[in-house]
Amino acid sequence: VQLKGKRSAGIRISGLGDNDTERIIGKTDFICNFPNSDKNGSYYQRVKVLFDMPKGKSKAALSLVATAGDADSVAMFDDVRVVPAKRSGQGDHYYFEDFENLDEGWGPFTYGYNGPCNTHVSELHEGYTDDTIAGRYSMKTMNEGHVGHVLRTLPSVVAFKPNSEYTISFDYIVDTDDLYKIVIDKPFDKSFADSRVFEATYKASLTADSLSSFVDVIGKTDKTADNGAIKVLSHGDAYVINEDSSPVADGEYMFTISGSDTGRCGGVIRYASKDQFGFIGYDTGSKWVWSAGDAWGTLSNSGPDIMGDKKPHTVKVRFVGSYYKVWVDGEQIFAGVIKAMPTASGKTGFRNWYNSSASYSNVSVNHSKKPLAPDELASDEPLIEKNLTTPGGTFTASFKTTQSRDTFIAFEKLNKGQGKLVIDNFTIDEKK
Repeated sequence: VQLKGKRSAGIRISGLGDNDTERIIGKTDFICNFPNSDKNGSYYQRVKVLFDMPKGKSKAALSLVATAGDADSVAMFDDVRVVPAKRSGQGDHYYFEDFENLDEGWGPFTYGYNGPCNTHVSELHEGYTDDTIAGRYSMKTMNEGHVGHVLRTLPSVVAFKPNSEYTISFDYIVDTDDLYKIVIDKPFDKSFADSRVFEATYKASLTADSLSSFVDVIGKTDKTADNGAIKVLSHGDAYVINEDSSPVADGEYMFTISGSDTGRCGGVIRYASKDQFGFIGYDTGSKWVWSAGDAWGTLSNSGPDIMGDKKPHTVKVRFVGSYYKVWVDGEQIFAGVIKAMPTASGKTGFRNWYNSSASYSNVSVNHSKKPLAPDELASDEPLIEKNLTTPGGTFTASFKTTQSRDTFIAFEKLNKGQGKLVIDNFTIDEKK
């Protein structure tokens, strides 16, 4: 299911009496990151319901449900299927997965990256590997190349109730300390981010006289200025910072890109040092990406393809805390939290890599004249976060959800080190 606008949709199984069931979701705002899926880069989410056919019954009604919504809202369905399935021993648990009876996928989890996808359901190979905790299968990730959420739940599979208490437990193996952690989190307050007002505007001067204010801080570039634009040609991976720009923590960064024959270009925000800055920009094809230090990820695999068309393309990045919105040519291609990006104030600039060239014009930053007071800031703290230590064991923790229906559980890789995490008997209990 993929939703656009304010509308709910899902699956309903009826005609089975007490065995009738449904799963309805109200948003699909997490990008699909499975590189081998035809939904990669979209916002399709898998919605699954298990149902039991009562004795003597041979038919049930499957309905694709979409509620009334805004005039411009859309609910899209694809790949609808019914397959035989076995239940894991859920018992009285709110949710339970031992990975022994999966019809497809990874049970409660979806992939948090966009490759290389060194994450899978590991099968027992006795005498050769120790990547299974119990039974024949366990969930395993190993040596992913990036930093951030490797696995996470979605409300389309694991739905938490607002203001409710739960206990989570799972068995795990790790072979490297401080490489992975468990995170239980709630969505960022998007209403706060969307309503933030920026009353001041900085407009960059892009003339030959101002060219000296654009400084190479990482790598080397050739720069020229002409007709209100600065052209940047990189030698390898290079970052150019506008030293005249004011340090900004939250704001809107706007610029126009043109003449990008090879792609791989975009804007730098919150630059404080060579170790602290964020990047939002264009890769190749229809891929738009973000990066911060060793961490990087995909914003969209279906954004505008701007490479080699010689046309100007406007880019707007709104950033409030860890929440980002990105528009290209007026089309929103991303809205969501990127926790690996820095939140402290910093200057703006550009990045070109793989010897790419691009011209930047109409460069401006909307920002606030004064920072928010501490009591005005939206809370960005997770409900629970805990590093997983060697050699493993059983993790148990209790938590209470907020008023949000979108609480999720994630396993996060903390650095680019090498090592594995194996998970089994993933259990959630609700306090009655």
